Amino acid sequence: MPTNNYQLNELETNLLVLNYANLLVSALTDRERTVDVALDCLADFSGSRRLALWMMADDGQSLHLAGLRAGDGTGREALTLPLAASGFASLQGPRCDAIMPGRLLGPALLPAAPGEPASVQVLVMPVLALSGEFFGYLVLEACAEPDLATRQYLRVLVTTLAISLANARLFELAVIDGLTRAYVRRYFEIRLDEELARLTRQPGSLAVIMLDLDDFKQVNDRFGHAVGDHVLQELTAILRGNVRQGVDVVSRYGGEEFTILMPGATAAEGLATAERLRGLCAARSFGEDIRLGVTFSAGVAGSGEVVPLTAAGLMALVDQRLYAAKARGRDCVVGAC
Repeated sequence: MPTNNYQLNELETNLLVLNYANLLVSALTDRERTVDVALDCLADFSGSRRLALWMMADDGQSLHLAGLRAGDGTGREALTLPLAASGFASLQGPRCDAIMPGRLLGPALLPAAPGEPASVQVLVMPVLALSGEFFGYLVLEACAEPDLATRQYLRVLVTTLAISLANARLFELAVIDGLTRAYVRRYFEIRLDEELARLTRQPGSLAVIMLDLDDFKQVNDRFGHAVGDHVLQELTAILRGNVRQGVDVVSRYGGEEFTILMPGATAAEGLATAERLRGLCAARSFGEDIRLGVTFSAGVAGSGEVVPLTAAGLMALVDQRLYAAKARGRDCVVGAC
């Protein structure tokens, strides 16, 4: 019997939702990337031009903006608001979806609190996993109230988002250093093995940078470990913010020792990156109340320099060059001679 138009549309919708759900749960272990993909999927499906994801802060008393979409682009702003004084407060009981007046806080969409001027109508959906774990709220601009079927499909996607966020958190606990937010050494070693295996199947290259803060023990001894921890956090932010996003892997290899895995990069490109990062670090004043200069030394090696190419051989070479940089007086980078 031929499929009628309603059945076909329903089938297409189901497949679309399943496809979006698959995008959300398939290998998205980075929280920010998960949020961006979720907002893209939800915008495509709902047709909404504005969306915002507000997530519960650790204190349980405030919400922070985890991501937003306005028009065709996703992004994030450093916005935090107290839960009790916001329009979300009326949703804390049953945590059900709600159509209500909304407003803009900068570029971000949120429900209007009683007495606040409203400029848009919004659909507010709690991000709630099947286990009951609550993450926050998704807010969508709703020019017209979605029908029941659309809201049910949106609920499937939002529940999938909650599952993905839970997976991302578990992933972070396993592979992210709690102090610096860099990857842990074990994750670097796994990724290095994966990249080396890839090079056995197809032509390519990779570079590894190993860097170590100069005289860092003196920072801890003189100013205390709290200052030292802050320096490590600032250094990691410099490293992570100045490498190829989504490609290079910044890891905390030891106490004040870091590695950067650069898939597809040559030894020369690794050397140029290390030198650029060294300059950024040397020009920076670190610390909060106490401002101090911090430098690092680094060794760089590329996959083409090691025969046979093994992880142990590559890391031995990069480690040797790091020690050569230290021997040259610190605050320098050593690559291929």
